[in-house]
Amino acid sequence: MSNYTHIFFDLDRTLWDYDSNATITLHDLIDRYKIINGYAIQKEEFIQQFFTVNDDLWARFDEGSIDKEYIRTKRFKMVLEGLGINEFNYIEQLQEDFISECPTKGKLIAGAREMIEELSRKYSLYIITNGFDGIQHTKIKFAGLEEYFDEIITSERAQVQKPNPLIFEYALKIANVDKSRSIMIGDNFDSDIIGAKAAGIDQVYFNPENRKNGFNPTFEITHLDQLSNILL
Repeated sequence: MSNYTHIFFDLDRTLWDYDSNATITLHDLIDRYKIINGYAIQKEEFIQQFFTVNDDLWARFDEGSIDKEYIRTKRFKMVLEGLGINEFNYIEQLQEDFISECPTKGKLIAGAREMIEELSRKYSLYIITNGFDGIQHTKIKFAGLEEYFDEIITSERAQVQKPNPLIFEYALKIANVDKSRSIMIGDNFDSDIIGAKAAGIDQVYFNPENRKNGFNPTFEITHLDQLSNILL
């Protein structure tokens, strides 16, 4: 039986299936805007290029070297240019459509809904995310998880990003709980695990791909249902 009372979750790729939801949205947008018509490019190539660019931009955002406006305005331009598509005239609308539509897709990581329902009967649940207020709240709403979380704490709201321990301290203050009674669950080793450790909070590293990292977190899992062994 654990001594924890409060659980802090990362959102993207921990609970909300970013890759699947983004892929569904990109398929729709490629067809709508006829982006690859006239080019010897497959949809899968476009989507792979998107994830390559997107993951790099978010890593730079987490480091604090770029802001959200840079991501909003440069992401699809970089994707298209990387594929040699230089005559597309609707980049701004494409980006706005992606931002407004992707968060409304509700696919979750396998086992997320069932585990959240179980944990909510015993613990107070919170989100700590480097995403933006409106977008992250929309994801939670359309995924049908609103009722389970007391607060969604974004880097935009806290004015500081993971892995900076200040965002975790901010979350502890919001939740009115001591760090000894808290645990952080996330898939990003640098942002979620190193950040929580620096703040003195126990961690569960959700590591479905079995990546090797610099130190052992408090716990490590490859599937969310393994949280039962730790917390239930």
